[in-house]
Amino acid sequence: MTIETLWTSRFQQHLKKITIYFVRIASSLVYGFLILLGVGGYYYAKFLRSFPSEFVALTIVTILLTVILTRSPIRTFLQKPDMLYLLPIEEKLAYYFKRSLLYSYLIQLFPLLCAVLIITPLAGQSLHTTPAFLCGAFVILAFIKWWNMYIHWTYQNTEIASYWLLIRIFCNAAITYTMFQFTSMIIVGSILLVVTLLFLYTMNKQKRHIHWEYLIEQEEKMDMRFYQFVHFFTDVPQIKQQVKRRKWLTTLLERILYKKRSPFLYLYSLSFVRTNDYFGMYIRLTLVGGFLSYYIPSWIGTGITALCFLYISFVQLRAFWNYCLGNSIVSLYPVSVMERKQAFMTFVYIVSCIQFVFFFLVILLKLAIV
Repeated sequence: MTIETLWTSRFQQHLKKITIYFVRIASSLVYGFLILLGVGGYYYAKFLRSFPSEFVALTIVTILLTVILTRSPIRTFLQKPDMLYLLPIEEKLAYYFKRSLLYSYLIQLFPLLCAVLIITPLAGQSLHTTPAFLCGAFVILAFIKWWNMYIHWTYQNTEIASYWLLIRIFCNAAITYTMFQFTSMIIVGSILLVVTLLFLYTMNKQKRHIHWEYLIEQEEKMDMRFYQFVHFFTDVPQIKQQVKRRKWLTTLLERILYKKRSPFLYLYSLSFVRTNDYFGMYIRLTLVGGFLSYYIPSWIGTGITALCFLYISFVQLRAFWNYCLGNSIVSLYPVSVMERKQAFMTFVYIVSCIQFVFFFLVILLKLAIV
């Protein structure tokens, strides 16, 4: 296998992995996402109708673009065995890392483009920008993004990495603020010249060796963050399941449930409480839904948000059925499948009612304060 085919093979594996998970999320939660997107668009339009001042708009644009420009993760697809097998040919891996940099850059242009599209109505209304200016601004921002990635790649895991991070934050904020403050093509050209000089300066710096341990550690962290994000919506086998006793909850359930009357309702309840994956997901969705329900000003938006999170939680609880069904010990119980399904539906009904009551109490608290 050559260096070219190695990168292509790992890229295809990565693409296949993320495609499977995103299709799984979209197939079950697409309607909830569309509703939440509609609610967010409604309140964004309502915010624009309040005619925010130039200072507020400029602050929002500067902070948003500075964060997107500064954050520059680089996917290298490196694995732990590479320290043994690829280290001897480190000097021949220029093609491999150039492809990684190009892939990371193209991927990060998408959130940058989304941010520019989101701020377009705000900038046009409060900052009096034109479509031609925004197109030119996006080209410059894309160039600045590449400069940020190159700086991050060159000085990562070095003694001066933190200094360059501060320099990048300052440059990104200053360039974005100046560009949208004056909205002049002369200013834009001057900024482009300054960024070009900074880029040429960093290009002439001495090349450094590959920090294998650091890059592999960062790659593992990015994979884990992706799995944790996906796990917020669906089950992820790559995350090791954690089982916690939670004695106070299990003791409470033992007093409420009747073991002899419905053994599987008891089993499902205890498994749900003790399994950190599903119980933690349920708690996070409940808290986030309650938080949004409290702070969304419109009562219609509050109701839609609560229903969306109830639906999302219900969809995620369906995966819990497969988790219990895949347990070989469960099949030893002399109980029919129909009775197990009835007990599971009762369990889902109880859990959904608890979440509904929580959202209802949040809305009552909001009503009492208002």
